[in-house]
Amino acid sequence: MEAYNKGDIQEPKLDEYFLHDRAVRESGHDTTYRYEKVCANLATVDLNTLLYKYETDIADAIDRYFDGELAYDKKGEDGEIVTIRQHAMTWRKRAEERLKRINTYLWNEEKGMYFDYDTVLKKQANYESVTTYWSLWAGCASQEQAEKMIERSLCKFEVLGGLVSGTEESRGITSLDRPNRQWDFPFGWAPHQIMAWQGFQNYGKRDIAERLAYRWLYTITKSFVDFNGVVPEKFDIVGMTHKVQVEYGNVGVDFKYVPREGFGWMNASYQIGLHLISTKMRRALGACTHPDLFFEKTNHGNYDLSRHRKRRQSAEAAARKITHNGQITAAITRIGSNASSIHPTTVVSDQMTHHAFLELTESQ
Repeated sequence: MEAYNKGDIQEPKLDEYFLHDRAVRESGHDTTYRYEKVCANLATVDLNTLLYKYETDIADAIDRYFDGELAYDKKGEDGEIVTIRQHAMTWRKRAEERLKRINTYLWNEEKGMYFDYDTVLKKQANYESVTTYWSLWAGCASQEQAEKMIERSLCKFEVLGGLVSGTEESRGITSLDRPNRQWDFPFGWAPHQIMAWQGFQNYGKRDIAERLAYRWLYTITKSFVDFNGVVPEKFDIVGMTHKVQVEYGNVGVDFKYVPREGFGWMNASYQIGLHLISTKMRRALGACTHPDLFFEKTNHGNYDLSRHRKRRQSAEAAARKITHNGQITAAITRIGSNASSIHPTTVVSDQMTHHAFLELTESQ
């Protein structure tokens, strides 16, 4: 290792591995198959929508507080005092240029979503990420683009417990040789939820924001009630559990007989969500009312529950499968009506025995 660090040993493949791995860690989404072996090559939706927001915010701040020009002094290379001037118009032009490139390289009109752009292959990546909604938070999507994202992609990411990080199709098959990653399907993270809620509100879609917030708050509340106040780092929001067996597991789930302090962004998402949802939703949440039951009874925003259920059933069937050497062990999560619905069973498919373990996620 010392010889490699000094450059005495040349390992181009290892160099490339570390290049992409460092980029993954810096991205904040560590780890995901979205970035594996390509991260340093990507112009990502995440980074570019954030930079667009920074540029517009800086321009707005200079306009609002400094009358369009911010001047400050700093020391030059020779120690002399140099006056630096920042103009709102300069930052606004940067944002405008970035928006043009976002629409040129990241927006996919046919699919109605934003995708990362591979600067080496000169084409869009095909991984479907929930960060497509960061464009709504940043305000860089047009109203037409927002409507297309809602119509064509929301059903891909909205599952029982909120917004999933990526689609199952994009993640691909998982196995002992290709284990799951924590920023992929079927996991949900608080930052994704919060930014999407605000994004939908920015485009006049408060009903969608409320619905997604209720799903996420239900996930947190149910786990808190059932498991002695546990508030973890992330959730499996398809299987509706905090018992996440992926990479290093889940932070904040070690049992200490008393509730811990929770996890920072999970705590924050709960507070933000409570202020977002309606009084009726807060009452339903207090009774741990299942999201689908609540939306069915209230017809919330004319939500197409049947479409969502069909999507979720497909997701649940796929979420638990681990395939290795032709053998499949599937832990399937099922919603039952009472405790008697929890039982082990054996099913036969294609002359192969599969052992399925059924877990009750909700009693109504």
